Order: sequence, then structure tokens, then C-alpha cells
Amino acid sequence: MREGVRVARLAPHGDRWTLLTSDGELRGRAVVVASGGENLPRLPRLARALSGRVAQYHAADYRNPGQLPDGGVLVVGSAQSGCQIAEDLWPRAGG
Repeated sequence: MREGVRVARLAPHGDRWTLLTSDGELRGRAVVVASGGENLPRLPRLARALSGRVAQYHAADYRNPGQLPDGGVLVVGSAQSGCQIAEDLWPRAGG
């Protein structure tokens, strides 16, 4: 888990995704975008443009780690929902 990190770019890399951040490069097989205000789901244009091979879950649809594909997960967004999802996934990451 990394806090206070700026996301510069998300791009496909084989069967994974590469995320360029202010803290270096990260890779994962799944991406969770946790953005939006209050209880109104808001998806950035980038999310709509991603390939169907990317498992995407809005924070409003996330229930537990078991619903996600195997492998690493990228949580995008640091609002309350994003932080709660990251905390929920922390044991999966070996934390």
C-alpha cells in the first residue's frame, strides 16, 4: 500500500497493467477505480476506454476480495471508499 502517490499513467502491458506513479512503476492484473463524490458513481473517461479484458469494479459494486480475479489489484482513488477497499485487500497482498 502506498499513500500520497500521484498517478501519471495506466497502460496495458501484456496480460497485466502498468501504472506509472510518482513513486515508481507498479504492475497488476486488475484495476479498481475508486473515484466519485458522495454516493454518486463517477467513472473517468479512461475507464470507459479500457479493454474489456480489464476487470473493473466501481467502489459501489465492490463487496469483497473474492469477487476479484487472481493476481495483483490496483486501487485508483484515495477517498474513503478507495482507502477502505485497499485496507480490505491488504491481507491478500501479504500485509
